[in-house]
Amino acid sequence: EALQLAKVALRIAGLVQELPSWRLRLEGWACGHLANALRARGDLQEAEEGFRRAEALWMEGAVSHPGPLDSAGVLRLESLLRHAQGRHKEGLDLLERASAVAHADKLVVRVQKGAFLGETGRWSDAARELQRAWDGLHRDHPPRLRLDAAFNLTVSLLHAGQPAEAKKALADLREMVTAHGTKVDRVRMRWQEARLKKSLRLYGEVRSALTEHGLPYDAAVAAFETAALQAEEGHTAEVQELARGLAPLAASERVPRQSRATIKIFCKIAEKDGLDPERTRRFAEDFLRTAGDPSLRIEPWPLREE
Repeated sequence: EALQLAKVALRIAGLVQELPSWRLRLEGWACGHLANALRARGDLQEAEEGFRRAEALWMEGAVSHPGPLDSAGVLRLESLLRHAQGRHKEGLDLLERASAVAHADKLVVRVQKGAFLGETGRWSDAARELQRAWDGLHRDHPPRLRLDAAFNLTVSLLHAGQPAEAKKALADLREMVTAHGTKVDRVRMRWQEARLKKSLRLYGEVRSALTEHGLPYDAAVAAFETAALQAEEGHTAEVQELARGLAPLAASERVPRQSRATIKIFCKIAEKDGLDPERTRRFAEDFLRTAGDPSLRIEPWPLREE
């Protein structure tokens, strides 16, 4: 639906009865949103071409003031493509540019930058960026923006090893979810509670709920975190049982191919050798950091020598 709407917007932009330069600005803006829809569908090469065309159209119309069109918006969308391509430095550079040119609310850019930093494993930097964003937000800002900021701040603080600060952020998140959240938001909030409390009971509830809501990748991440906690507590048999429960995801078309490959490796190691706490923890951290793609690991997966 988003793709079709973007195509319609691009056609309409080309028909606008205005100065040619302003029409080019509109086409560039619409083309950027079309490229983002292609990115969301997984067509990364077409999205790349779309953003290049969007940039060219936008610059061709540079003699006209952008008016209500905020060029930061398209830069933010392009940063999502760079993230999907694994070109993280370029993605962050785009967000820096977006922050510099934004004539709307810069806090939107700051929240996205914080989330981006977290997804690349820079949790302390992410927490600092998101804390600044959260401190600048107030009730006049859209609830979704405030909720996203609170969620990403909580996640970043937990991964950065700052449990006291995470506990405070979680209280803010709980307030936002209670007032404005969806069912999925409530599940994600419970996930952060499980992380903070290191509760196997809560993790079990969260994994079931994520699966029920059709979020198999998130369910896999929660399963890896559960396995790490089980291994720390010496529950080797439980880790192997959990791995067997993950096995169906390794064959599910609803899970990205590269993530399925990683799950298969985890299940094989757990069943054959067992996993000590350190190896299990590394597996959980690496699966989250690389979005389940084994080709993005700096080191090989910790397979034992025969």
